[in-house]
Amino acid sequence: MRMDWLAAVLLVMCPLTARAEPISLKAYGHQIEIRTGSNGIDVLEVDNKALLTELHIDIEKIGRVEDSGFAIGSVNEGGNVCEGSIFIISLPNDAAARIDGPLDTCEIGNFRVQSEKIVVEIPPHASRDGQHWEWTSRGFSEPSSIKLKLKEGAAWQMARQQQIKHPSELMEHREFADQLNPRLGSARPAFLRIADGPGSVRYENGILIGTACQSHECDSTALLVAVDPISHKTYFAIKDKCARPIIVPEAVLWPLAAQQSVRAWVHAASCSRYAPARWPT
Repeated sequence: MRMDWLAAVLLVMCPLTARAEPISLKAYGHQIEIRTGSNGIDVLEVDNKALLTELHIDIEKIGRVEDSGFAIGSVNEGGNVCEGSIFIISLPNDAAARIDGPLDTCEIGNFRVQSEKIVVEIPPHASRDGQHWEWTSRGFSEPSSIKLKLKEGAAWQMARQQQIKHPSELMEHREFADQLNPRLGSARPAFLRIADGPGSVRYENGILIGTACQSHECDSTALLVAVDPISHKTYFAIKDKCARPIIVPEAVLWPLAAQQSVRAWVHAASCSRYAPARWPT
C-alpha cells in the first residue's frame, strides 16, 4: 500500500502532461496504464480494462475525495480546433474503477480539488458563457452557466504594458467593448466567432496588432484589430468567407504601424472577387 501512496504523491508533484513513454502506475489499489497502439492512438486501461481511446491521453492529478481515490485526466484529438477536455476516474476501495467524461467541451478548463468534490470550470468568453461542473464519487453534476463579468479600469494600461496576448481578450474589457460594439453593429457575432479562433498579438511602435481566423479558413475568414493605448482608439477589419472586407475606420486612418498589416491582410484573401458587403461600415 505504501507504493500506491508513493506513486500518487509523485504524480501530484509531477503531472504527466508531456510524456514520450507509456504511463504505468498503481494508485489506491488500482493499476492505471496509458499505452500507445500501433495506430498512434492512446489507450487508457485501469485494472486491465480499457476505459478510453483517444489520440492523446494524459493524467493530470491523483488524490482522494470522500475517502475514495480519483485520477483527473485530459484528452486531445489533435489539431487546433479543440484544446481538449477533462475526464475523471473514480478509484474506490475494493470496487471497480469508473470513468466519468470526457466532458463535451473544446477546452480543458480549470479544476479545483476540495474536501468533498472536484470543481471543473470552463471560463466564460465574450462569445459564450462559461460552464461549471461538480464531481463526486457519484459522477458529474449537470453543468451550470458562468456569465462573463467585464473587467474595468485596466484595459489601456494592459495594452501599454503588452499584457494582452490574443484578440479574444479585448472584448473581456469594458473599455474596449464599449468602443468596439457600437461600430461592429451586425458584424459583432462574426467578430466574436472569429476572435475565438487561432490567433496572436504583436506590438509595433507601441500599437497592439492582433489577428485571428477561423480554423482551416484563415485566408477567407479572419479579423485584424489594432489598439492605440496612447490615443485610446481601436481599429478593426473583418472578412467572413467571400463577403467584402469591413475595415473601420478606413485603412488610411489607422496608425502607421498598422497600415501595412491592413494591406497584407486584405490581399491574403483567397476569394478572387468579393461579394457585396453584408454589414454597414
